[in-house]
Amino acid sequence: MKNKVAICIAGEMRYWEITKDIFNSLDADIFISTWDTNDRQDNYPYRFHGNKNVNGKIVDGLDNLIEAEFLPKEIENKFTFNIPKYWYLIHRCNILKNKQEVKENIKYDYVLITRPDVLYDENLLDDLSHKLDELCVYSSEINYSEDFYGLGTMDVSAYGTSSTMDIFSSLYKHIFMSDDFNMIPMGHSLIPYYTKYIGLNMESSKVSQNLINKIRKEKEFNKLIGDTNV
Repeated sequence: MKNKVAICIAGEMRYWEITKDIFNSLDADIFISTWDTNDRQDNYPYRFHGNKNVNGKIVDGLDNLIEAEFLPKEIENKFTFNIPKYWYLIHRCNILKNKQEVKENIKYDYVLITRPDVLYDENLLDDLSHKLDELCVYSSEINYSEDFYGLGTMDVSAYGTSSTMDIFSSLYKHIFMSDDFNMIPMGHSLIPYYTKYIGLNMESSKVSQNLINKIRKEKEFNKLIGDTNV
């Protein structure tokens, strides 16, 4: 029986014109939680190309899109920092995935939570297809860094079983909606400390990923488009 895969994409839709074809080529159900992207010029690379209707392009450009939500500026403006904004969208996107599981009476075998600005290769689903531990999140390696206030890891990609990712995506509720979590919620230190707190293990991901959010100049952006044949 073919494995059921869900890809939850959360965050600003930066570099979507570059990564959308990769996601669209995958045999997986896609869910998106993002901010309203229409007429937006306040972040890279929106200002490079003057999008007027990104919401529509996202919906129309994905054959395997199950549901996408575009949250209004009024909600986004309630957040002061980017980290809680991102985890709020992860939390929301996982809810979309849960709704589909209840509606279709299914349970996804693999759930990947990621961002729009990650370049995956064509073997993504093959890299996911290995025996998963129900109590393990597969993400980037945990490293020690003073910048991370100790242990830290990247937050651009993580996968596991559906139940595991339910727990993983609840980070927003346990940290940013709770007074009981006694740690400083600093960016890259969140995941290892939270998984230890919640009782999940972490292992290195088998998925190769290339984060492209460091492109900051229009010349670099145009070269990236050319290199990826978009």
